[in-house]
Amino acid sequence: QLGIIPLNSIAEHIAKHLQQLIRLTAIILASFNFKSFLMMRKGILYAAACYSAWGLFPIYFKALQSIPSIEILLHRMIWALVFLLFVLSARRQWAWLHELLRQPKLLAGFTASALLLSANWFLYIWAINNDRIVDASLGYFMTPLVSVFLGFLLLKERMRAVQWFAIACAGVGVA
Repeated sequence: QLGIIPLNSIAEHIAKHLQQLIRLTAIILASFNFKSFLMMRKGILYAAACYSAWGLFPIYFKALQSIPSIEILLHRMIWALVFLLFVLSARRQWAWLHELLRQPKLLAGFTASALLLSANWFLYIWAINNDRIVDASLGYFMTPLVSVFLGFLLLKERMRAVQWFAIACAGVGVA
């Protein structure tokens, strides 16, 4: 037979947990940094805007399907260069270019990075224009896993158990 719990016992139990919740809230509020919260909120908004734009790219590139992928990429590169030149001119930040030209190893690294990024964007645009959007999305989901693996393999980075668990979860998501 189920016993009937007295109403005052339930009220005491709720009051006890409510007091613990109030103490915990007071501790959190005492250590709360409002400026940090606003910066984090701003970062979350920026991230949401970026992910929204990224999610709309397939619609944009699909509208340009009649244009060859390489031409779309070249336009993107040229207009990005124009924007960069405008920003560098507005901020008067040209000095670093002279330093860059004196460091062939750094220039080679920038060149390799630019080529890899261009190949990445070309494949992304090509995938969208050839009805391979899901494949491209899966590729972008797998990219961080490959980066982590390369960091582990080439840079000898060590990960904690929680990080291995996160990687395993993402890996299961890909499989």
